[in-house]
Amino acid sequence: MLRKINLICVGNLKKEYLKNLERNYLSDINLIVIKESNKEIESNEILNILNRFKEKFCVLFDLKGKSANYYVNRISNEFYKGLNVFFIVGGSYGVNYNLSKNCDLVLKISDFTYSHQIFRISSILFIRKILFNL
Repeated sequence: MLRKINLICVGNLKKEYLKNLERNYLSDINLIVIKESNKEIESNEILNILNRFKEKFCVLFDLKGKSANYYVNRISNEFYKGLNVFFIVGGSYGVNYNLSKNCDLVLKISDFTYSHQIFRISSILFIRKILFNL
């Protein structure tokens, strides 16, 4: 079964240097961009995308999540089972409860707060690190 790594993000990158970084690191990751709106609309649009897939594993990045370091092996195992793996970076105001409860894991990469633009690049690097052993 073909496995696919997906990153769902809200909004577009604004700075050219960040767009270049994203292009360089996204080679094996499918990027799905949701238009910026309000938290409810963004979350429902993400849920609509996730509901199209029967066998999936979803990871939401959120400051209220558990430390990602402890779950690296679990995420890798799900990927190698052949599941579609979705990583989700919500909008500036987060995601609604319905989306977070439908995710298999809610993780934080760091205790620091990053701008939305920088976190998007950080999440790509995190995904590459755990799934491709970079």
